Amino acid sequence: MQLKMKIKYQLIKIILIFASMNLNAQGVYQILNMPYSARDIALCNTGIADSYHSISYNPASLKANNFIVGFHILKSPMDISFTRIEAIIPKENNILFFEIKNADYGNFIDDLNSKEFSARETNLKLGIKKPFFNTISGSISVEYIYSSISKFISQAIVSTVGIRAETIDGNNGFGISIENFGIMFDYYDDSIEEIIVKYRFSGYHKLKYTPSTIHFNMLNDNYGKYISSIAIESKFKSLINFRVGIGGIDPMGKKLLSKFDYSFGVGLYYDNYLIDFGFKNINNIGVLSGISMRYKIL
Repeated sequence: MQLKMKIKYQLIKIILIFASMNLNAQGVYQILNMPYSARDIALCNTGIADSYHSISYNPASLKANNFIVGFHILKSPMDISFTRIEAIIPKENNILFFEIKNADYGNFIDDLNSKEFSARETNLKLGIKKPFFNTISGSISVEYIYSSISKFISQAIVSTVGIRAETIDGNNGFGISIENFGIMFDYYDDSIEEIIVKYRFSGYHKLKYTPSTIHFNMLNDNYGKYISSIAIESKFKSLINFRVGIGGIDPMGKKLLSKFDYSFGVGLYYDNYLIDFGFKNINNIGVLSGISMRYKIL
């Protein structure tokens, strides 16, 4: 009984930290709640429906004409760091992708025995994006998760499926994804934890008279919780993108903007290099920041 209370207490501490950062944290495996890139941070987790050269929550939006390798570093307050390495490989009309993610939640003090412990998670993902028609594509991915809290271990396999569609002129589009459904085959203790399945609807609209795109995103989980965000991305001479966003909006609440996040960032394009910077406030506790670097191999 004491062992079970101990792991529950340690897991709750990590979930509370992520909940305070408005990362829709419920259930186990907080690595699944982290933004994928600096661009995701800058756009408040929108921009998922528009095609881009990086894996996102909905890989159906993936775009690649060349082999791409990417490296992403995210840093948040409370000594939490997140790294991700991705490889994107176009093959005929399909796109194959692979990534390794690691989340280091830092060290904690166990109030039950005053001992220090650490918490880390590692994630391996592989998947494929396949076009169905000129303007419609779909994707499926499979992930293996290894999580350790102190000396307790948990493992799982989850999957995500998504579709993306756009108008013929490419000025409007939307994406739908069902994320993180799967099974745990190794538990922290003898109690069964729950993996939170998420349902995402995202879209974009490219403005007619300015080189800007409006992005929006709505997320729902199997707890019935909704969270929305909206952002704008503006391009300057095909060399730099400026991004700002507002997130943490509860569309079912009476006051839509009573509690929300701000974000901003830039994307730089030079030759075959793409570099993104993103920043997002986390309530009153600090800033979530990230840098993403990708290289197109000819």
